[in-house]
Amino acid sequence: MQDPDPRSPLLPAPLLRAAKTLLGVLASTIAVAGGVITFGVAGTELVHAVGALFQQAPNACEQAIVLVVKSIDAVLLGLVQFLLAAYLWQILDPNESLVDEENMLRLEETKQILCKVVLVIVAVRMLSVLITPAELRWEHLVFPAGILALAFATTSLAKGGKNA
Repeated sequence: MQDPDPRSPLLPAPLLRAAKTLLGVLASTIAVAGGVITFGVAGTELVHAVGALFQQAPNACEQAIVLVVKSIDAVLLGLVQFLLAAYLWQILDPNESLVDEENMLRLEETKQILCKVVLVIVAVRMLSVLITPAELRWEHLVFPAGILALAFATTSLAKGGKNA
């Protein structure tokens, strides 16, 4: 399938294909590295949660719960980064056109998935703030507003994809 743009490309076809391959490998590698680092952070949070359970502090259980919630948040973020790496690799496949219809559908699907996962991440962060009400400040009211905005955006993306 050819690009709908009738203008001549800025780069010759082999060079353009090599640039797309390099960009795809670089973007996917960075996303995978970020996912691995994020999973490392999640593991560290879990180790700290287990350590907090064995402390003699009066609120050790609450601290352990907050650390487990933060660990779940880090795992979700790591999964998002792995998903992003896979979708970037599919979209930047050098054998396909960047603007063909299949890649645009993949991009729409990716946006919907990422928006839903970000919504869950924000909800988990809000939960970790609400578990320790002693540290609750008025600035944390941004979380419910963010959840509502993301939920509206997700439903708008879903409706927009069905109408197209």
